[in-house]
Amino acid sequence: MPRQRLMLGLLALLVAATVALSGCAKVAESTNNSPVAANTEPSAAGKIPVTTASDEARKEFLQGRDLNEKLLIQDSIQHFDKAISLDPNFAWAELNRAQVSPTGKEFFEHLKKAVSLSDKASNGEKLLILGTEAAPRTRA
Repeated sequence: MPRQRLMLGLLALLVAATVALSGCAKVAESTNNSPVAANTEPSAAGKIPVTTASDEARKEFLQGRDLNEKLLIQDSIQHFDKAISLDPNFAWAELNRAQVSPTGKEFFEHLKKAVSLSDKASNGEKLLILGTEAAPRTRA
């Protein structure tokens, strides 16, 4: 039974990532005209836009993501933290900060924050966040 739940969670995450990467990269329309939706990185076909109200936060986020991709995880933490401090509504930075967290407690704190901010993110970002949130639940 736990194996089936794990497989279901992984399948949900895979589906969410596939949908996010296959063209759902449109910027979420904001009903309140917030600056977050207005200041979104232009997206090319198949790319998820980085939704933030701060260019400096975007730079820190991209630097942190680059370090994480190079497996310099400890070095990436400070950049994600800086991005979050520059834009407290930066959902994708919260998700990435969760993913590089050294403890489970930190992971779930940042994931919870990312989920609470997901309505301010692009569709692609939102799917990645909600897919990540769904995976741990299936393991219980």
